[in-house]
Amino acid sequence: MGPLLLAILALAQPADLPKVIYVSPAGDDLDNDGSTPAKALSTITEALLRTRHRRITDLEPGLPVRIELAAGTYFLAHTLSLSRTDRLLTIGAAPGAEVVLSGGVSLPEWQEARFDGRSVWLTHVPIDPRARPTPIRELWVNDQRRPRARHPNSGFLRIDGPSGAAPDAAWHQGSNAFVFKAADAAVWKDILRDTEVVTFTRWVDTHLTVASVDLEPRVVTFTRNNMFLLQPEDLYVLENGRVLLDEPGEWWLDPSSDTLYYLPLPGEVITDSPAIVPRLTTLLHLDGDPGAPAEGIRFEGLTFSHARWWFPPDFAATWPSAEVVGFPQAASGVPGAVLLTGAADCTFTRCTFSHLAGYGLEIRDGSRRNRVEQCTFADLGAGGVRIGEIAIPENARWATGDNTIDSCVITDGGHTHHQAVAVWIGQSSSNKIVHNRISRFDYTGISIGWTWGYGPANASWNIVEFNEICELGAHPRNAEPPLGDMAGIYTLGKQPGTIIRNNYFHDIAGRSIAWGIYFDEGSSGILACNNVVVRTTHGGFHQHYGRDNVVSNNIFAFGRDAQIWRTRREDHNSFTFERNIVLSDNDRWFAGDWSDNLILDCNIYCRLDGAPIPFPGGQDWAAWQATGRDAKSVIANPELAVTGRDWNPTGRTPATIREDSPLARIGFVPIDLSTIGPQR
Repeated sequence: MGPLLLAILALAQPADLPKVIYVSPAGDDLDNDGSTPAKALSTITEALLRTRHRRITDLEPGLPVRIELAAGTYFLAHTLSLSRTDRLLTIGAAPGAEVVLSGGVSLPEWQEARFDGRSVWLTHVPIDPRARPTPIRELWVNDQRRPRARHPNSGFLRIDGPSGAAPDAAWHQGSNAFVFKAADAAVWKDILRDTEVVTFTRWVDTHLTVASVDLEPRVVTFTRNNMFLLQPEDLYVLENGRVLLDEPGEWWLDPSSDTLYYLPLPGEVITDSPAIVPRLTTLLHLDGDPGAPAEGIRFEGLTFSHARWWFPPDFAATWPSAEVVGFPQAASGVPGAVLLTGAADCTFTRCTFSHLAGYGLEIRDGSRRNRVEQCTFADLGAGGVRIGEIAIPENARWATGDNTIDSCVITDGGHTHHQAVAVWIGQSSSNKIVHNRISRFDYTGISIGWTWGYGPANASWNIVEFNEICELGAHPRNAEPPLGDMAGIYTLGKQPGTIIRNNYFHDIAGRSIAWGIYFDEGSSGILACNNVVVRTTHGGFHQHYGRDNVVSNNIFAFGRDAQIWRTRREDHNSFTFERNIVLSDNDRWFAGDWSDNLILDCNIYCRLDGAPIPFPGGQDWAAWQATGRDAKSVIANPELAVTGRDWNPTGRTPATIREDSPLARIGFVPIDLSTIGPQR
């Protein structure tokens, strides 16, 4: 075959056929060219360099390119940074391959030793000088997170009261000390400086370093302030103290020698228990801007693991005080291990974000139309996904929006930053959170909006639908929920066009208060419809204050302390509550202020034990209707085949409605839950 014919055949190939560069941990960057699996390169960095060089020198620089990774762990020496020059690039796992992009470092082999009378394993941690004085805070052994030494090993201690706070201190004025209980004095007598105390108050956790312990007045003093004013019986735990190392699976790092001491779990073998600590903060950065976006880049079947983050030494909180080490809500300043800035039309498919210190994925700075599909987020120090900005950008081009999180599993978060949420949307609009399963966080499932009250906001037209959101607050890691003022979904500020529909919220517990759907300060213009909320500690629905929200065609069942709740009456319509089913088996139904300026009608109320339902102000049904509310509502059995508090209403609820049923009377429409959760 002559050279001319070969050239013609090459030109005849489909224009969208990607060129492939092969990479393998067993490859060679010096002697191989990456053209076949047998000639694979060894690093992704080299593959990117050759891809960019090829695009510069090829006649068709826009041709799609695929970097295909063979099975194995790729330890990254630095952050992978991609930009607009990498357009139409795919980085994916070879068929059937398990590929891990790790920002960590493997520790040297374990050695057996005796330590404080115990048999332990020890190793030296190669601390990056740039990371000091922040110590290593995460350790994974045999591909599982291991907790730092702590007390108690499960559950929490309770403080006796605050110390050092002014008598008239406001709730957000935390101090740098508290009084511990006399029953815990035996624990505190051996606590040294640099031990960490994690406190839980209201909806936040604060991480405090011990400065001194005074056993006589039972006061512990810290180097900085707690986020909010501590109250008697607030929870706390002690972490990272030498004397706390007493439970198999725990570890302690001696900062004076960088020696890590580990108490192995039963069955672990010292010669076959690999350990990894994180080194990088950001594993992958898609680095563009709205005028020159990093666009059209795809990631397929990859696992992003072993990223670190902790408060830098010069960290200063913006509110309520610079003397705080923490965030006032949702761990909103903790970054993602994978970062998108100015990225457009990029896709993550069948990827895993796990074994991370912070959030898994962060999308901001004008990033638009990106998709995250069929991914798993698990073992997270903070939350799963962050979308948008804390402040509204001065230039609208830099507003993040129109991103989609679809068919993902987001679970097992808040290991370190307990207040983190599974999906956080700040000042960002037109995003879609659909068909996901969210579970096992200490705080809220989804949070939308970042404007407290009726001021300027940019979180409109977000769609949340067909998600299952469950096991929040109380879950297998927690003996009891540590935080409160939380929900399955939480909103703030004006949000015209935002819709929350066809979601299943269940098993949501708060230490103080927790709801299924929670419209907090200024939430306005939101539609919540066709949702089912079951088994919450404080009710299926709550509005603190807001304007003209619509809550329609939902089922709210089995709240512990209330079923529905409105906190503040205002001089405008708070919300319309219509065609809903509210059912329970107890006498706790309405909480808060239900005086006026709200619309309730065409609802079904059902108390399963047949006893009278207490309406607001202690009114009976007739007196309540006489106020003009719920004029077309009924007290009746909705015929949902409810078996009790363990009711699981998956599927279509109900499948059909008889013409003579109470559901038909109020115009209730069957709720389709048959496709909730990931569609794979």
